[in-house]
Amino acid sequence: MAELLSRGLQRQILTDLAGVYPKRVNISGAWDDVDRNTLIVNLRYLTEHHMVDMQWLALQNGEMKLGAPCITARGLDFLQDDGGLSAILGVVTVKLHDDSIKALLIARVNSTDAEEGVKDQLKDAIRSLPAEATKSVAMRLLEYGVSQSPLALAAFQKLIGL
Repeated sequence: MAELLSRGLQRQILTDLAGVYPKRVNISGAWDDVDRNTLIVNLRYLTEHHMVDMQWLALQNGEMKLGAPCITARGLDFLQDDGGLSAILGVVTVKLHDDSIKALLIARVNSTDAEEGVKDQLKDAIRSLPAEATKSVAMRLLEYGVSQSPLALAAFQKLIGL
């Protein structure tokens, strides 16, 4: 099956469909130079990934009757160098409440082998931070962590299972 999937053909299909968007393309005559089974496999693959919209009808003899395909918004975005609106709309915003940040910092202080008096002073200082100061501390710690690139990269790879 993998030999039937063709990135080149998939890109050609998407590009051809984008050229006539929002119209649909009649399969007959559109890609006559492509083996029918290879075309069906690649169109089905693109349909399952929601890049192409088309109707599929399985006939009793096992043949597939294909409707006229049309590129979807996801397919158009795929062709864009910047990812299109999907990239803009797919942005994930992570919000951490200042109490959560303080709890993380206090847990880190507790895990150190510093003297208890020093730990208590640090924890009191963390607890007394106003929200804006907590945000500033968190950003600086994040910047510091990222700046430690070899260690940060190794930790990131471990976290995501690479």
